[in-house]
Amino acid sequence: SALLIGVLRVVSQAQVPTVMSILPQLLQHFSTTKLPAYDIPLDIVLEYVTICSTPELNANGGELATQLQTYYPAMVELCKRALEAEEDDRSQERALRLLQLLLHCALTPQSQSAIAEVTAVLFRSVMSAQEGDYSVHTVMPVLSLWAARCPDQLRAACGTVAPGVAPIRFLKASRRFKQAVCQVGLLQAALVAQSASPAPADEFWELYFSSCAETLRPDGKSGVNSSLGILSKAFALRSAATGKLPRAVRLMKALDVASVPPGLVIPPEANAQQVACQWFFQGSWSLVQGLISQSNVTVPAWLGGGPP
Repeated sequence: SALLIGVLRVVSQAQVPTVMSILPQLLQHFSTTKLPAYDIPLDIVLEYVTICSTPELNANGGELATQLQTYYPAMVELCKRALEAEEDDRSQERALRLLQLLLHCALTPQSQSAIAEVTAVLFRSVMSAQEGDYSVHTVMPVLSLWAARCPDQLRAACGTVAPGVAPIRFLKASRRFKQAVCQVGLLQAALVAQSASPAPADEFWELYFSSCAETLRPDGKSGVNSSLGILSKAFALRSAATGKLPRAVRLMKALDVASVPPGLVIPPEANAQQVACQWFFQGSWSLVQGLISQSNVTVPAWLGGGPP
């Protein structure tokens, strides 16, 4: 297993068809065998999804990404089993990262539908738990990406938890991240949740605008998910324990890309914070105005004309 992971991390474009040919058998094995642990199967599948989402390995304009859609039910089922298993945090974290990549790479309604059940269960579990009972930096990027890619699914899920809980949880989570791309994704999720299951208006808007102020603070945000540093250390430790595996460079890059909300493009030399904030405030303005018009609250005078 360690050797396969090492091969997948350094596979060349010419070798991709060979390694992809054994993916169906691996998924079949994982689905029909009682696994003693989930961390190694999840590591293997994470590397496969990374290969399929790496542009330089896709020789025919995204053919691998299209091929990957066939295996979504089996990969999502692996995530589900790992999240339900009473194992250590390592397997849980890998399952969440795999779910995040699958959300990012889902190209068809069928793929999004395959993810819907497990993500909705995760959402209900998080929103019903006490704050502090889950890792914000691993769970919330998954849920914010879900809100961006499948907003109707999130709105439906909001009806299964206590009213007003989800918008406040997303806003509070946004303040736990240092990078603007992560913050704006969670602010966007909060607005979607507020449109479906509104929190008390005064509480929501006070927290929303103070969270926006945190996002706008010029403190040198890089735009890279702060949780990736933790994940890098975990993979580094795993590599050290399994005979010096090659570093998961492609996987870390894929997770970095998946942390950016869909539609947000940050040029290489641009200020990530400025680009992310401009994208979010301009894109969300009509939704903000619509939600405010439904709330009997006092708002700043500049709201009538657009973002300050």
